[in-house]
Amino acid sequence: MGRKGITAEQVIGTATELQAQGINPTVDAVRAFLGTGSKSTIVSHLKVWRSEQVKDEIGILKQRLEKAEQDRLFLIQQKADLRAAVEKLEKDLMRG
Repeated sequence: MGRKGITAEQVIGTATELQAQGINPTVDAVRAFLGTGSKSTIVSHLKVWRSEQVKDEIGILKQRLEKAEQDRLFLIQQKADLRAAVEKLEKDLMRG
C-alpha cells in the first residue's frame, strides 16, 4: 500500500506559517517543516500559493493606487479653492 501524499492545504498552510515566521517558504523549507512530501508535489502547490499571494498584492496595490488618486484629486480641488480665496482677498485689498 502506497503512502498518503501531502495535500495542497498542508503545503499552503505551511508556506503561510513559514512566511509569518519570516522564513522564505522554499520547497526544502516546506518539506522540512512537514517532514514528508515529494518535491514535485510541493512545487506544484507552492506555485498555486504564490499565485494567490501575487493576486492579493495586486489587489492591495490597486486599492492604494485608487486611494492615492482620490487624495490627488482632493488636493487639486483644495489648491483651486485656496487660489480662489487668495484672488478674492487680493481684489478686496486693492479695492480697499
